[in-house]
Amino acid sequence: IKYFDNTNYSGVTNVTIPSTVKNNNNGKTYTVVSIGNWAFAQCQTLKTVSLPNTITNITKGAFYQCPALTTVNIPNSVTSIGDFAFDSCAKLTSAVIPNSVTSLGKSAFFNCSSLATLTIGNKVPNIGGSTFHGCTKLTTVTIPNSVKTIDGSAFYGCTGLKSITLPNALTSIGSYAFGECESLTSLVIPNTVTTIGKAAFYYCISMKSINIPDALTSLPDEFLYDCHSLTSVTIPGNVTAIGKSAFHNCRSLTAINSKIVNVGDVTMGSLVFGGVNNYNCTLTVPVGTVGAYRRADQWKDFINIVDEEGNTVVEGDLNYDGNVNTGDVSALYRALLDGSTDATYDLNGDDNVNTGDVSTLYKIILGN
Repeated sequence: IKYFDNTNYSGVTNVTIPSTVKNNNNGKTYTVVSIGNWAFAQCQTLKTVSLPNTITNITKGAFYQCPALTTVNIPNSVTSIGDFAFDSCAKLTSAVIPNSVTSLGKSAFFNCSSLATLTIGNKVPNIGGSTFHGCTKLTTVTIPNSVKTIDGSAFYGCTGLKSITLPNALTSIGSYAFGECESLTSLVIPNTVTTIGKAAFYYCISMKSINIPDALTSLPDEFLYDCHSLTSVTIPGNVTAIGKSAFHNCRSLTAINSKIVNVGDVTMGSLVFGGVNNYNCTLTVPVGTVGAYRRADQWKDFINIVDEEGNTVVEGDLNYDGNVNTGDVSALYRALLDGSTDATYDLNGDDNVNTGDVSTLYKIILGN
């Protein structure tokens, strides 16, 4: 069958594919093992398809843009579902990918906007790019432990998705994989994940909680961009780079718990915390690092920085090294020479930064 040349199927609503076919020219009988590329593509009236258990391959675009297709059985004999196989089958309501399937192509169920129930077999190793992109009726998905990677935009625009269970063997999540999953409220990412792509959770506006795996060393650009409902997040201690706008417009954040000890060594993109209310959000950091965070670009914009024991900067510790000593006197004199009005240096509480604060600082040092 030529690509999209399906005039012979005009008006056909139900198709049952036999397990064998006979060649009238040579009299031989052949077993049907594959649905060819684009075989039923754009069959406008096709509603149901029954496949024999001899089929091993549903190839590229086999049922592409069959807008009336509501039901298809995928037999346990199938090992491969090709790219675009059921792309834009807008009335397909359910799909069971059997345990026999070991290859699931990209965009296989792209824009199946009525797909409400989905079962993924336990031998699928990878969820390809845009496989379930735009499946807006999906509400719950469990991904089996066989899956190691979820590629870019795999579940992008699944606006009805409320719950997804990720497998313990997962190692990577691609760019925009769960972008615009507007109903997703929480997510547990297993600690096996070492790579997450750009904007993986972009505009998950109902997301209230998410754990970031300890194995991650880099948070991507726009990681949780526009996750409006996120209230708290913990940044693992192994992180050495945070991409631009990683937490942009996470406007409900009231608590960030950073486990990073050497914050000065972290590579920061622009506007990492853009749109976060730095006055209402408390930044909790490792013991002894408050000063380092108060000096570090972007982190220092948080008004409330405390360590894990609830301590803020020690009174008089003006150079944020965790001690009160002559180094702080030098810091205060620099502030005086610069004409600073920063209340940090107002140690005697007279609402001015002047030599009176030097006397107070010496008293603090002698008292310690």
